[in-house]
Order: sequence, then structure tokens, then C-alpha cells
Amino acid sequence: MEIKLQLSKEEILQRVKAKTKMKGYADMASKETADSIRYAHNEEAGDDPDSQFLLLSSLRTGLGRLKSVLVEYVVAFDGADVADNIHDNLSETTVDIFTLTMEVSERFNKAYTQPLADHASDYIEDQMLYDWYLPIAPEIAKNFAAAAAAVQLEIVRCFVKTRPKVPAYKYPTAIIISYPIIPDRDGFPGYITPDNKDTMRPELLFQNPWIVGIGQESEISYTLRSESDDYRPMDDIMVRADNETICGVGFHQGRWCCFPRRTGFTTITLYSRHDDTVFAQFAIRVVDK
Repeated sequence: MEIKLQLSKEEILQRVKAKTKMKGYADMASKETADSIRYAHNEEAGDDPDSQFLLLSSLRTGLGRLKSVLVEYVVAFDGADVADNIHDNLSETTVDIFTLTMEVSERFNKAYTQPLADHASDYIEDQMLYDWYLPIAPEIAKNFAAAAAAVQLEIVRCFVKTRPKVPAYKYPTAIIISYPIIPDRDGFPGYITPDNKDTMRPELLFQNPWIVGIGQESEISYTLRSESDDYRPMDDIMVRADNETICGVGFHQGRWCCFPRRTGFTTITLYSRHDDTVFAQFAIRVVDK
């Protein structure tokens, strides 16, 4: 299954700039000296060319580290190498949104797609702040390294697989004989079902038998009805003959067939293996060829 993580370059950059400014304001407010003001100003990531260059370079690096975390899932984007596309998308002249295409298990919970994208942005942001503070405040940089490690665990948790779905088998609620074609008699079909077993006279079966010749293998064709048209019921049908010496039955080449052996009458019953109340019964007459 394929998912796409869409990350905003501008949003990540703005969050990094905002956090460095907050740190600068805090340092300046704590001392309010000329030196502290200069230091606070210099540690803030701004919009000047040097800051932009460092931030974009750090963004590329952070995204590369993210790919290492997602190495089992990231696939080529638009048929090209992922690294080249990411590099292009992070240049200053391209669009803001860049996309990571990932191939995940069918059991991946899609509800975690957006949280995964959010964690990915946070991870890159923490990596960028680590890079920013490492030369000027290594102790602060360690805090962002720890934050990135914590977010990495959250990213991994997003890939927890959903439980396998328990198969829900839908069994038939009625069997409709479609072949042999047995004519109706007195408003009843030529076979007995649960719907008509209490009102149909049994002798009607033998007044309208299916006539087959000895040695004439014939398919018993039927359709199944379910409680709803939204699904096709499972074919769990079994077939038996009351007198196997007259006509046998068996499953042959993916279909139920009768095998006439000697002249006479017998009944054929189709029934569901999972519900005794679902059945259909008709009569068969075997004649000489």
C-alpha cells in the first residue's frame, strides 16, 4: 500500500526561526546588557542570506536523517532517485510542499498517516535546531538531539500494524435450482425448499422429475440467495442422492453432477453444510438411453 507524506518547507523553517528567537529573547531578558543583546541577536535565525543558507542546508541534512529512519519504506519519487528530488524540492526557487512517497504494509493504519507527517516535520525541525546550536551552545544542542530521538520513537510507533481482520463468512439463505429446469405445478416449483415444504405435496416431485439416461453425466446447476445483495454468499453446498444405486452424485471438475446408473426414481437433495434449514430437493428419473 502506498502513502504520501507532505511536508511544508516554509512551515519547518518558520518554526525553527521562531524557536531561536524565543531563546534569544529569553537570554536578552535575563541579563539586559549590551553583550547579552548582541549574543541574543546573533543566535537568532533570521532572513539574512547566511541564515537562509545554513537553514536550507540543515533542512536537507535533517531530511536525509529522516530517510534513514524510514529507509524500509521510502520509494523512488516519479521514477527518479529520491535524494535528487528532495534536493530539488528544497531549493529556494521551488514550491513549498515536498512529498515523501512510501510503500507500507497493507495492515498499516491509515489513521496514522497525518500524525506520521507531523512527527516527520518535528524530527527535521529538532535536527535543524541541533545543527544550529551545536557551534554556539552545545549544551542546548544536546536537548534538541534528545528531542529528535524521542520523536523518532513516535515515528516508529506509527508503523504498528492493525490486527488481522477475522474472516466473516456469509452463508446462503436459500438454494434456487436453475438446472434441471423443472416445470411449475400448482404454483410450486418442481423442487422442495424450506419455504414450500409444508404446503407442497411430495408426489409433485415425481410428477415432474428430471429425466436422464443411464450413463448420461449431467450437471446440477443452482444459484444461492443471501440476506443482502451486497455480498455473494459462500458456496458451502453439498449434494446427496437417496438411492445411489439408481443415480450417484459427485463433485467433478468444479461442479456437482449426477451419474445415472440404472432405471428408476430417486430424490436429489442440495443442502448447506452450515445451516440445516437451507436445502432444495428434486426428483430424478433414470431411463434407458
